[in-house]
Amino acid sequence: MGARFRARRRAVDEVTHRASQWAEASPDVCSLILVGSYAYGKPQIDSDVDLVILSDQADRHLASLAFIDSITPGGQIIRHEQWGPMHERDARAASAPR
Repeated sequence: MGARFRARRRAVDEVTHRASQWAEASPDVCSLILVGSYAYGKPQIDSDVDLVILSDQADRHLASLAFIDSITPGGQIIRHEQWGPMHERDARAASAPR
């Protein structure tokens, strides 16, 4: 594993750690699930971090995107899609290349 990939892996570990802390501190979050390539152990250098958040107060999280800043400070929403009852938010970390 190269130095660039190790640095990427440390950044991903930090994001998932922050996400776990945020979820534990949010009583309405029922579950936080890591899915995608990091979940099944086959990430590439450009793989994103895919998290599923289950909450019984989803409207609150959709109205205030404070959780993005909790997970990746300075991050920005770059895309929003709705898939039936599910909402997808793509965020870019402040340190991510454009």
